[in-house]
Amino acid sequence: KKRWRMLSGAEEAAIMTALGEADRNPELARIFQLSMATGMRLSECVLLEWSYINLASNAIHLPDEAVKTASRRVLIDSHARAIIEAIPRKPHGVRVFSYTVEGFQTVFGRIIAALGIKDFRNHDMRRTYISRQMALMASPVAIALAAGIKDVEHLERGMMKDILDDAPFRRGSIQNESELRASVAHRSAQMTHSYASTEGQGGPEEGKP
Repeated sequence: KKRWRMLSGAEEAAIMTALGEADRNPELARIFQLSMATGMRLSECVLLEWSYINLASNAIHLPDEAVKTASRRVLIDSHARAIIEAIPRKPHGVRVFSYTVEGFQTVFGRIIAALGIKDFRNHDMRRTYISRQMALMASPVAIALAAGIKDVEHLERGMMKDILDDAPFRRGSIQNESELRASVAHRSAQMTHSYASTEGQGGPEEGKP
């Protein structure tokens, strides 16, 4: 049985309270918030560079060397924009955050353990973002499953124009599943649907996209 896990609202609030304590490095909270607001993988958030961010086009441009798969654009919505704009930028600084991935994982893991949050993995922040986005939109995958349609890609084909003509970046929001998949670099609709499953059968194993 595949693992499925996303953060509850209460867990997210508890984490933010703990990260906001006066003796904490403020970067901890900012990395957590940005991951939850964009669906970027933890390494993509921690190692993010200022040159990747283009607020004018509502996009973070992740090059090949910064991602696990192919280069992509990540949507900056109003929530993500507020997080980014609140981050102080050091003169001549290249990276947004000073943490290493391992350093963040160590400190963040201790905080999660101290809060008593069980069965949590860093990738669950990405799962939570995708699940919440899916809950806000009409899902072609859900429609296909309910209707017994096997060719989900054919069902979605009419939505691809919005990705090609930059519509989500012009409007500053994701409005359908195809746009969500492009932003989080999922190769198929089935992969995205597995993140949003509430029946316990979805969700890829840790270490996969």
